[in-house]
Amino acid sequence: MFEYIQEEANIPLEIIANNEHEDGGINFYISYIGPLGGLGANKSVKVDISRSEQLQFEPVMQDTFPGYSDQEEQQLLCYPLEEVLIEKLRSVMQRMQARDFYDIWYLLEIHKMDLAYTQTKVV
Repeated sequence: MFEYIQEEANIPLEIIANNEHEDGGINFYISYIGPLGGLGANKSVKVDISRSEQLQFEPVMQDTFPGYSDQEEQQLLCYPLEEVLIEKLRSVMQRMQARDFYDIWYLLEIHKMDLAYTQTKVV
């Protein structure tokens, strides 16, 4: 896949910092060089794969939003927003990052999610 992206979009990708967890999960970063090059153009995306996580809500298929008119529309299997809210609540109990509090606020205020309903699904 990396070769395809390099050929089609001229964006070189590389896996860095590959770590395996005791539960069989892994996390790693995919680094890439942005299309503009220059200072600050090197970026990375963190990928975290869990093999032991118990989901409380079924994943859903979501349409992607093509950035260009010549791209085909695709679908991805995603966490529903209720699952994201559960993950964010768990995160604030473990690490207390400001971004998690913002995400919880955003889900509750902007998406008008029902916290009481979500809590009934937590085991």
